[in-house]
This record gives sequence, C-alpha cells and structure tokens, in this order.
Amino acid sequence: MEKTKLYPYPHMKNSNKDNMKLISVLLFLVLTVLLLFNLHKKELAIKSLKNEILQIQLNEKEKEKKYIEKEMQYMEKLKNTETVIEKQKNEIEELKEFKLILEKVKEISKGNINEKEALAVAKALYDVHNETGVGWEILAAMIMVESSYRPDIISSDPSYGLMQLTYDVGKDVGKKMNKKNIIRNDLLDIERNIYYGAYYLLKQIIYFSNVSDGIMAYNLGASRVTKLKSEHSGKLESKYLKRVKKYYKGIKK
Repeated sequence: MEKTKLYPYPHMKNSNKDNMKLISVLLFLVLTVLLLFNLHKKELAIKSLKNEILQIQLNEKEKEKKYIEKEMQYMEKLKNTETVIEKQKNEIEELKEFKLILEKVKEISKGNINEKEALAVAKALYDVHNETGVGWEILAAMIMVESSYRPDIISSDPSYGLMQLTYDVGKDVGKKMNKKNIIRNDLLDIERNIYYGAYYLLKQIIYFSNVSDGIMAYNLGASRVTKLKSEHSGKLESKYLKRVKKYYKGIKK
C-alpha cells in the first residue's frame, strides 16, 4: 500500500516553515515591543518618582530657606532690641552721671551761679570730660579754686571767667580749636571758658606726663614748675595743688 504524503506538494512544506518563522519573528517583535513598552513605562515611572523626590527636596530646601530667613530676621530684631536696650542703658547711665555732676556743681558753687548757669557748667564738664578724658571732678575743683564759681569774674591780670584764663592762653587754645578772632569777653562764656581751660590743662598734663604737675603748671606755668621741681629734687606740691586736691576729695565723697 502506498503511503499518503503529508505534503502532497513540496512547496507547501517550505511555505509552512516560512510561516512558522514569520510567526516566530512576529511573536518576538511583539514581545520585544511589549518589553520595550514596559521598560519605557518603568522609566517614565522612575523619572516621575525622581521628579517627585526632587520636588519634595526643593520644597524642603525652600522651607528650610524660609525658616533660616525668619530665624535671621528674628535674630536681627533681637539684636536691634538688645542694641536699643543697651543704648537706653547707656543713656540712663549718662543721665545719672550728668545729674551727679549738676548736683555737685550746685553743692560746691554755694549759690554763686543760678540754675541756668549751673546747667551750662555741668554740661561743659560732662562734655569735655568725655572728649578729653580729663576728670570732671578735677575741673570742678579747679573752678572752685580759680573763681569760686563766679562766671563773670575778671582778675587784675586780667584773667577771665570760671577757670581764670588769660587772653593769651584763650587765644592760643582757640586757634588750635579753629576758633579765630576771639575777643576777651568770649572767655566769659561758661562753656567756652571750661573747654579752653580743660584743653590747656590737658596740654600741661601731656607735657609733664603727670596730672599733679599739669595742675601746678596750669597755675604757675610749665617753665616755672620745671624749675621748682629741679630745685626740690623733683618733689613739689604747691599751695594751689593742695587746694585743688582738698576740693577734689570733697567732690569725690
């Protein structure tokens, strides 16, 4: 008996093989496309997740930045507040010191100046002390010795005002302070008189590098103090200095 051929025509066998190959290729392509599609979806998902994480990080940084800015603003306000408080404390201390000077001026002047003049004296003592570093107590004591707080006094020299400045001294100090064309009566102005006297005293203190010698030189002159010190082996305390020290101790009590 003759066997029945599965493929009666030879070309059919080849055609089926080709179809199988085509199906395999198509199936591979479909699977590849699906795989690529899934990979793309995963990439998009990962990218989206990364963007979300990045956005969260940016938001956190923005929050942190705003927090830091608020913290800095708070610290700045706190610093400003502390500065204001410190300034107010300093002003209170300054007022206390000025009040003390005014009270001492009224006490030691013994009624030789009125309220307005006492305020002018206290202001000048306070200001010149802060400008030159010369103790206001020293100046207050010297005014007592020089004029007993009589602002209009003119001695026979003549010397003028509270600190008994000569015109030559006043003119010399005035030039150094850029005050030109000073007339004699200018030295009777309370504040100017104290300022000029304080700067002249400071000049003597600097010259001798000693406060006591500077005070004596204010009264006697630098050359005479130098001469007297050489005669007394460097030890010298004039009557003027003793009187200033006496009033100084009274003011410091």
